[in-house]
Order: sequence, then structure tokens, then C-alpha cells
Amino acid sequence: MTLKPPLGFTVNWPVMVYRPTLCSRQTKEEWFKERDLKLKNLNDGFVNARAYMGGVIGRNPNGSGGVLLNMNHAWKAAFLLLISMSAGAQTVDGTSVATPELLVARGERGDPITVGIRFALEPDWYLYWKNTGDSGLPVEVRWELPEGWTASPLRFPVPQKFVHDNLVSYGYKKEVIFLSTITPGRVPLTTLKAELDWLVCKESCIRGSARVALPVSRWDKNMQEALVRSLALLPRPSKDLQVVVGNPRVQKSGVTWEAILELTGPDAPRVTDFYPEPSDRFFVDYSSIEIENGILRFRFELQKTDSRTLNVSGLFIANSKGYEHIFPIHLSSL
Repeated sequence: MTLKPPLGFTVNWPVMVYRPTLCSRQTKEEWFKERDLKLKNLNDGFVNARAYMGGVIGRNPNGSGGVLLNMNHAWKAAFLLLISMSAGAQTVDGTSVATPELLVARGERGDPITVGIRFALEPDWYLYWKNTGDSGLPVEVRWELPEGWTASPLRFPVPQKFVHDNLVSYGYKKEVIFLSTITPGRVPLTTLKAELDWLVCKESCIRGSARVALPVSRWDKNMQEALVRSLALLPRPSKDLQVVVGNPRVQKSGVTWEAILELTGPDAPRVTDFYPEPSDRFFVDYSSIEIENGILRFRFELQKTDSRTLNVSGLFIANSKGYEHIFPIHLSSL
């Protein structure tokens, strides 16, 4: 069963609105009992879920060990995750909304192998970037490799930005290929295998999983061409974009900080957005990110306070391409 909450809904802990049209197989009492159990489990898992929540949840910076929520987004994001975690189906109206397959670029024997995980998505459904934004889960892979073989972390293409009622997500529609480099060992490989987990969303979200396999005998030229095209969609190095981040300033209001930075250089006028990468040191209010007249602004809250310098990494977006960049923010004693 997949619930479809309206955009812009609010949730006041622990009450949610009972809608019998969405829960026709349950009595009202059964529905509330199930809801309360799910919310308790979700609340208990908040701290461990910080990485998946895309920076929505963090440790209280006052050292009390409590949970600090960005209340503008946390309950909406948490509820979307709650709905997705309770949804077991991977199909809608009999159609699979996300279909994965493996691609392999054949190389010389013993050389590292470029591998792709391609997802074909039904219209308007999307998967998530490694920083999902205000809610979501990135694609995860567990390779089944012979002894001595190793696989690199997934490389994610430059994502799109989706905004729904002030909730920001980063992800992919239609088709996406995630890349990995596999280094062979001495034991022969006959079939490449992997287990995948993902979250695919539209108005609602559905958890998906699959075990995919590709025999060596089926590696072909068409796969290599698709992988070459996907390489062009990866983020580019910072040297390819002539932008300098300078004159960083910070302002503090309560537990919220605001960063203000100047973008200069020949390519600065081309930069229209900034997509932060995940961090366990701070979380960003993604809806606050803006670039105007060469000034980058965004708000954030600290998760760890053991350093007065934050190294912020992410992608500058220019003409639909992403460029990796990292810059420091020095926190004052405000």
C-alpha cells in the first residue's frame, strides 16, 4: 500500500489525520495503533538516520546529546520516509517504476573494469543523488565479487534539483547510470552480481530492491557506448570552472548560521546554483541556498562543534553542468 499525502501537509507529533479512503482495510483503531508504532520506530531511528535524512537531523550543538531538527522540513521529510519504508511494492498499476540493469565496459584482461548501474524510470518518478536533500535515500549497492576483487564507491552524475512546497531534493528522472570501477583479482569472474536498494518517488515514495547479474559472455559494445556517454554527465573538476570563492562571512541567529560568500572570476556570472555534498559536521537549509549578483548565501546548523572551520564541498551549477568545489568557512565567536 502506498499513501499519497498532499504537498504542504503538516504533522504535529504524534497526531496525524485519519483518512479512511487511504486505509480502507483497517479500522480507525488499527490504523492509529500501526501509525503510533511506525512513528515510535522512526523517532528511535532519528540519530542513525541522519545520513539518510540529507542533513535534516543533527545532534544538538549545546552538547546535551538531544536531537536537533530543522523544523521547517523535518516532519515532512520524516513522514515521506515513513511512508516509503512501509511500502513494499515496486510497481504502480502493474508497471515497474524503476528498472535496474548492469552495464560493463570490456577492457584488456586484468585491467580495471568500468561498471554502470542503469535505472530506467517511469515518467515523473525520480531517484536520489548522494545528498538527497530534505528527504530521501540514495541508491546503495552490495557487490558479489570473487576473492581479491574490489569495487570503488559509486560515482553519481550531476543531479537535478526538485522543489516541492519548499522541500528540496536532488535526483534523477527518466534514466540514470551510476558508475563504479572494479579492480580484478586473480580468481576468474564468470558473472557480475550485485544487490541494489533504492527509494523512488513521485507524489509518494516506494522502496525498491533487486539482485542484478550480468554474465561475462554478455558484455558488448553497446554497453561501452552507454558508459562513455554517462562519463560526460559526471561532475567536472574545479579547474574547469574559473571561479574563486572569497571574502567568506557568517552571521548567527540562535543555533542557525548564515554564510555569505563572494564568487569572482571569468565564469562566476555563469554559476546559478550550489548543490552541497553530504556532511556529518553541519546540515544545510537547502531552500535557503541562493546565488544573486555574484553572492552565494545559505543557512546551516552545526552538528559538531569541535572545529571553528568548516570545509564545504559541493557542485557549482553552470549551464546544466556541475563542477566540484570545496571552500572553507571560518566561524566567528558570535
